[in-house]
Amino acid sequence: IGNIDADWRDQGLGNQKGAALITVRLAIDCYDDTSFTSGTYGKVRERRQMDLKLYKTLQRFKSARCATPLVRVKSRDYALPGYVKVFETTYAFTINDNSGQSL
Repeated sequence: IGNIDADWRDQGLGNQKGAALITVRLAIDCYDDTSFTSGTYGKVRERRQMDLKLYKTLQRFKSARCATPLVRVKSRDYALPGYVKVFETTYAFTINDNSGQSL
């Protein structure tokens, strides 16, 4: 989980509203199941199911009272050297911050 990026707008009186993105990556070691013909097609399906389970867990997840639920806005998957498969998903949310208000 990382690469949190937020664009802030001033709402006045010490309040700000941020439109934020967070990127989540699921990396899986696939050395033992490198192709369809290796007899490990089930492993390919298991990886996809793990990615789907992570998505279902995070979609609409709300990390704080001042934040809206996460909504998926982008996803991709890619391979890294050493037979590592990465599923990457970016979620958007809005956060309200009133910590700048005077007491």
